[in-house]
Amino acid sequence: MPKYTTPNPCSIVAVNKSVLWESAERLRSNLEASDYKHIVLGLIGLKFTIQFGEKSGLKINPDVSWTQIFKDYGGEEIGVGLNNSIKILENENPSLKDVFPRVYEDPDLDQKKLYHLVETFDKEFVFNDDSESDTFGEVYEYFLGKFAEVEGRRGGEFFTPREVVELMLRCIRPKPQSSIYDPCCGSGGMFVRSHESYGLNNKLEFYGQEAVGTTWRLCKMNMIVRGLQVDIGERCADTFSNNIHNGKKFDYVFTNPPFNLKEWGGPFDDERWFIGKPSKRNANFAWIQHIIHHLKETGKAAFVMTNSVLSTDQKSAASKEIDLDSSEDYGAGALRRELIKLGILDAIIRLPNKIFLNTPIPACIWIIDKEKAKTKTHSEVLMIDIREMGSLISKSRRVITTPEIDIVSNYYTSWKSGSNYEDISGICKSVTFDEISRHRYALVPGRYIGYSDDFQLPETTTFNEDITELCNLVENTLNSWEESINTVRRGVGG
Repeated sequence: MPKYTTPNPCSIVAVNKSVLWESAERLRSNLEASDYKHIVLGLIGLKFTIQFGEKSGLKINPDVSWTQIFKDYGGEEIGVGLNNSIKILENENPSLKDVFPRVYEDPDLDQKKLYHLVETFDKEFVFNDDSESDTFGEVYEYFLGKFAEVEGRRGGEFFTPREVVELMLRCIRPKPQSSIYDPCCGSGGMFVRSHESYGLNNKLEFYGQEAVGTTWRLCKMNMIVRGLQVDIGERCADTFSNNIHNGKKFDYVFTNPPFNLKEWGGPFDDERWFIGKPSKRNANFAWIQHIIHHLKETGKAAFVMTNSVLSTDQKSAASKEIDLDSSEDYGAGALRRELIKLGILDAIIRLPNKIFLNTPIPACIWIIDKEKAKTKTHSEVLMIDIREMGSLISKSRRVITTPEIDIVSNYYTSWKSGSNYEDISGICKSVTFDEISRHRYALVPGRYIGYSDDFQLPETTTFNEDITELCNLVENTLNSWEESINTVRRGVGG
């Protein structure tokens, strides 16, 4: 049995997190990233729960301790010890049932490498009583980001960069004692950021849903070990076909739904499609209508969408009015037109490229305010383009800085309040419905705000950047073709 040594009693905040990641990478071996992600994140949550679970009202049996696991189980049996500890925790805490993955005895899992990982976590991953919540959050988020990098596009199911969430929150600024909803909540990042920024003393209520079982468990674990009360249902469920919060309305919606979800399965006759039936081949406008449907009459929403939604299928924007009683599904252009006419679209924020770890697809933030019709800006939409903002931290990753978040959120809040707002060439402009209709209801900010005074075309671009832009163009073109083909089919059928 490997010798157990007492860990150094220091906070993990002061430890290089790459040491933990390198140890986790050794465990990967022949496992898929999507598999060992849950093994590693489960260990992080398990260690934190064992050490601080009692502070969240959990019962922690004295026999369940990291030290005891080392003493009772050797390198070849560490998986047995971990699974037994999880079983004891579940038996004494029903809320933990099915939260931690009981996979540590899997024959494909190298027990010696698993022991090394547990040992590394024990030595390097130590929580101090005065900072355990921040410590857990920092490490958990770090690992989520690293897994998103490794998994690539598939990792988008559960991770939204902190700065994107913070920008949405700073624009909306949830009020005390309000309800927040995320219809595709992933690992719960929206809830965590909302709580940290606005909920510590304001009693926010959180509701969500997640379709992927392993990701639902990540969220459940994330919330429990942080002590957050969140209603995400008793199990995973598809938001469209099994809407667990049907009939409920919320003060705020913050979300980052999967882009361009094809063959999403309906239902296609549903009260949520109050603008018009969304395309059966692309769920983007199904997400948008679902979000708005779940807002109270005074509700606000901020959500991420692919840029293709801003201008795809402009031909259908000039088509006949939508008939809600028709069985026909409608193109993105017609749905976008009707949404604009409702007068509840507040702002579009065009994000920089390379913001997301898991996709090169350019994206934007939509802001919805259902009370907007009562304000003087009810017939205007604020267009903001921050493509030139952000700092590159690698060839494939750009981050929006805190000062930039302050600047952009101030553009929006100043415009919203009518105080000290001015259009800025190349950055932001308040656009009327008449202007938007002249552009066939396209919502691309660059079509309205022009170029800044110091704008210069880049002298050179890297090969990767060229390929990324080309991929974006191809995807947007294919989406446009798909909508056009559907329009032709409907015409022939009619």
